[in-house]
Amino acid sequence: VKLWGRTSAPSTLYAWLKQAPAGEARLVGQVSLVAENGCTGVIEVGSLQPLTTYHFAMTLENVNPEPEDFSSFRTAPVPGEPTSFQFAFGSCFRPTPQRTSGLIFERIRAAHPDLSFLCLLGDQIYADDWKHNSLGRAAETLDDFREVYLHTWSNPSLRALLRRTPAYMTLDDHEVDNDWHWRDRQRSQAEIPLYTRIMRRIALRPKQEIHLSLERVKAALQAYWEHQGVHVSEYIHTLPTSREGFEFEADAPGFFAYTFDYGAASFFILDARTQRVCNRRERQILGEDQWQALEGWLLAVKDTSPVKFIVTSSALLNTFLGDFANDRWSSYPSQRDRLLRFILSHRIRGIYFLTGDLHSGHAISAVLQEPGSDAIPVWEFCSSPFEQDTNFLARILTLRHPRHAFLKDYRVHFIVDKLNYGIVSVYLNDPAHPGVHFDLHYQAKDGSWKSKSISQVQP
Repeated sequence: VKLWGRTSAPSTLYAWLKQAPAGEARLVGQVSLVAENGCTGVIEVGSLQPLTTYHFAMTLENVNPEPEDFSSFRTAPVPGEPTSFQFAFGSCFRPTPQRTSGLIFERIRAAHPDLSFLCLLGDQIYADDWKHNSLGRAAETLDDFREVYLHTWSNPSLRALLRRTPAYMTLDDHEVDNDWHWRDRQRSQAEIPLYTRIMRRIALRPKQEIHLSLERVKAALQAYWEHQGVHVSEYIHTLPTSREGFEFEADAPGFFAYTFDYGAASFFILDARTQRVCNRRERQILGEDQWQALEGWLLAVKDTSPVKFIVTSSALLNTFLGDFANDRWSSYPSQRDRLLRFILSHRIRGIYFLTGDLHSGHAISAVLQEPGSDAIPVWEFCSSPFEQDTNFLARILTLRHPRHAFLKDYRVHFIVDKLNYGIVSVYLNDPAHPGVHFDLHYQAKDGSWKSKSISQVQP
């Protein structure tokens, strides 16, 4: 486990661990939190038992904590062990001043006390939203981005949930700026969409908010690394760094994707943002190095993991009309086809896509099939937003029958345009016939909590 913390000034952070609530705690690590890293840091604790509850506390002095300072977490099972489990996921948290801010996180904590972990799929902050990020302007410098994290992650409900639930995170666009991408493969020129630039000109925003500089991207990704990226135990091939921060080179390896196993289930967390290129000649979401890693992983887990989750911040199966920003996989058809065709050609079963971003939640299923071949089912579960404006046009703008020669039996099981969160339950009591159940929870107008559900058992 990695225990993360941030302080308001350079400090030494101490971590304490015990197995029983009334037991004696032992010091298991310490780390210096320095200004160069925004006074953030992690303490990695190893040699833990699988599927075991531990109680931990963090202090700024080498003094045994009080009993009330402890929280707890539960470790994962041994990789490959067929264990049933449940996790929550979602995206898009933009806190508001209202007392109800963080209501979704309060609900998750109260209604689902036995979660194995959280998957946070992007837009953990809204650095560009000057009305809600506490700055009164879009974040520009590294200190600005750190301040937005401080503002957002200080939400008491979010802190209480993260304090007791392991979390796997990835970034989407608002960790940097709205719908941003690269203009070239060399990753030397970044930009935001034309409509965003026009709207900001109309709003008389300053010049630095209308153009996305390379320096602003580097500052944003440094802050992302300090608050989210550093949680990951091992990356496939992260971006190279220098004294000036992360470096971007032509077709060079480097991205924030990673994998993990939870028992017999396998997860690939895509980096669908930092390699994204969009110009008149070419469009890509993943660089070739990330493609090789993803395809290699799919082959490696094909027969060893009955359930496989591909986590992507942008919707993949959902085909959304009016994607003027070219922000979803449907606007990169050759990239989406490459992934789906690879799954089909190698007969890889048990694939579930987890997505966010859309400000609505949904469940979609389809089968991949070519003449003379067996059908390969795939599913997409989407949860968004935790707290943001909802997309009331989602039901109208979602295509029910996208044009793909090998994509058959496309079904939109439901769409929810309310604040929501997703719960995925994986049943591996019979690994030969695993079951996956998806609940999308949302709050109705009368304040009651409701849910839409879908279940699938592999034949």
